Amino acid sequence: MRECGKILLPFLTVGVPQAAAAEKRPFRIVPPCGISKRRSKGVFSGASLSMSVIVLVSWMSCLSAQDKTPRSVWDGIYSDNQAARGEADFREACASCHGQKLEGRGQIPPLAGTDFISNRNGMTVGDLFEKIQVSMPADRPGQLGKEQNAGILAYILKFNKFPSGNKDLPADAEALRGIRFDADKTDR
Repeated sequence: MRECGKILLPFLTVGVPQAAAAEKRPFRIVPPCGISKRRSKGVFSGASLSMSVIVLVSWMSCLSAQDKTPRSVWDGIYSDNQAARGEADFREACASCHGQKLEGRGQIPPLAGTDFISNRNGMTVGDLFEKIQVSMPADRPGQLGKEQNAGILAYILKFNKFPSGNKDLPADAEALRGIRFDADKTDR
């Protein structure tokens, strides 16, 4: 039986080249049945070569994007300097409701601890950033700038003991949607 039009991934159950490359495992692309790899003169056919180039370029761009964007809050997505700036903004704009230790007060939810983390498990950082951006502070929604909100979010992540990195957290909800909020490192 001939295998046609498949991506063979030894040692993997995931059937995409990006996953194989991310795990640094070998893979092989098998062309669809009926497409000849070579012409009689030993040169790739135009259609086969074009398809190969398209697949290769798409695959490489996916890998490139994966390398540039952290995928989880455990990947050091904010800097310590940004968190320090965010702490100052938090104290000024958020602490009166959420408390100095992010514990919350009355009906105001906490921004730290196991309940806060588990309630956001599986969300994206972009979802949390957007919520802060459009609804906080409660008495002046949307009044803080995107950079301030990114700093406050960095402070919240630091307070919850997520690791810092070398770059600031982007102040863009769309960019942050590619980063998962995982409660545990094992959720990755």
